[in-house]
Amino acid sequence: MNDITQQQRDAKMDARVASISSKIDGFLKEQAVHDQRVDAQVQHIAKSQAEIVVAARSMKATIMVTGFAAVLAILVGVAGFNALLTSKLMPAHQVGASEYHVVTTPNPEA
Repeated sequence: MNDITQQQRDAKMDARVASISSKIDGFLKEQAVHDQRVDAQVQHIAKSQAEIVVAARSMKATIMVTGFAAVLAILVGVAGFNALLTSKLMPAHQVGASEYHVVTTPNPEA
C-alpha cells in the first residue's frame, strides 16, 4: 500500500534537510544584519558616553569658576560695605565729639 522505496525516502529527507538548511541560512543572514546594527548602536553609545564625560568635565570647571567668583563677589561686597560704613561713621563720630563738650564744675572743697 504505502510502500516507499529507499530512494524516495532519501529524496524526501534531502528535501527536508535542504528546507531546514535554507531556513538556517536565512536566520544566520538576519542575525548578521542584526549584529551589525547592534555593533553600530554600541559604537554610538560609546561615542555619546565620551561626549558626556567631556561635557561633565567642562561643567565641573564652570561650577568651580562660578563658586570662586561668587565667593570673591561676597568678599568684595563685604569689604565695600565696611569701607562705606567707615567713611560715613568716622566723620559723623568726629562731628559729634566736637559739638558736645563735657562741662565740668569746679569742686568747692578743693
